Amino acid sequence: MKTGFWKKILAFLAILFLFSSCVLEGGKREVEEEIIWDEYDGTEIEVDWNDLMDKGGFKLEIDVNTTYQRMKGFAASDAWNANHVGTHWSETNKEQIATWLFSREFDSQGNPLGIGLSQWRVNIGAGSWEQGAGSLIGISNNAGEHRMNTQSTWQNRTESFLADITQPKGATSNPDNPNASLYTHPASGITYDFSKAAGQQYFFKKAKEMGVEQLIGFSNSPPVCWTINGWATNAAIGSQPGVWHGGTGNYQSRGRSANLKPEHFDDFAAYLTDIADYWAGQTVTGPAGTSVPIRFNYISPLNEPQWEWNGEGQEGSPWTNAEIAGIVRSLDAAVQDTRRTNINPGNTKTMISEAGAWSYTYGGTGNFENQIRAFFAEDSPHYIGGLPTMQPRIIAGHSYWGHQTDSELKLDRR
Repeated sequence: MKTGFWKKILAFLAILFLFSSCVLEGGKREVEEEIIWDEYDGTEIEVDWNDLMDKGGFKLEIDVNTTYQRMKGFAASDAWNANHVGTHWSETNKEQIATWLFSREFDSQGNPLGIGLSQWRVNIGAGSWEQGAGSLIGISNNAGEHRMNTQSTWQNRTESFLADITQPKGATSNPDNPNASLYTHPASGITYDFSKAAGQQYFFKKAKEMGVEQLIGFSNSPPVCWTINGWATNAAIGSQPGVWHGGTGNYQSRGRSANLKPEHFDDFAAYLTDIADYWAGQTVTGPAGTSVPIRFNYISPLNEPQWEWNGEGQEGSPWTNAEIAGIVRSLDAAVQDTRRTNINPGNTKTMISEAGAWSYTYGGTGNFENQIRAFFAEDSPHYIGGLPTMQPRIIAGHSYWGHQTDSELKLDRR
């Protein structure tokens, strides 16, 4: 028995040795093939299409002379890491990231230096950053404790341009930076510190310098000074940091209506338009050496209004269709106020409704659904399609869950 046992051990070691040799040899050949690939000279590879078809493949022919659809823009959003990167990273690294995002130039071998975005979405914050842990956002910092919190979501708190989030009008200083220069807009009386959100500023200025045509200023929540609960998350009044409702990983919700006091709809609209007006009066040097205004071509006042937004993951508020129509009317009036000299309905439009799924724009019967009809049918009580800042008529939605089947994808787009 002992002799047989050792024979088996020796046989196993021999097999293991041979297997190891094959792996090493295979690895060596693989590296050699990679070296050969790196030295590929660009010679066209002959493909036997008939053989490929016989093996279950297919040939796709593209007629470059036929246009089926024209894309108006190729965009990305600065929420939320752009502010941290733009504030804290080295100039070399920031410049490289901006080049990757915005550049349309090519190197000496014809390779693009960047992806050439044509639109850049800028998150106009509600002030949860200034509230810190009191914001209820990113309290647990524990990926296993909260389904939204896959990272340290305190980074998703967002800085407001308000000089003082506790005193939006008549502020005399920024409590976090007493030496900052303040600006009070003549149209609203709201006081701003436009040195804030410095990281975001870095990237939207770079975007315009590198030729990005359009900026979209969007908001997830009204500023905390005007929200019903005093937060930029939709938690019920009395919620405690990190105390989750029913063990669901959410705070108890205050309901499915806008977290904005009714008397402050015009103030929120003024806040967004003041910011757009200020930046449109500032310029950078564009690609051709010309002076380019930092214009927000669209103001998007809300985001995914169908959700309750009572988690700790980010700023957010629900909105009914009636409330959306209300804030759009306030925005339209604010853009037309002649005391805002850098924007008007010809160069600054309103974008709605950033629906949480495409199906909400054309289906359903609830007070936050069927939004195309709600906003653009003239017999609707929420009709806003005739307002100057709503021309041309557009609807914005998000494509989550809209491509699980081919029929769903087609239905959404039709």
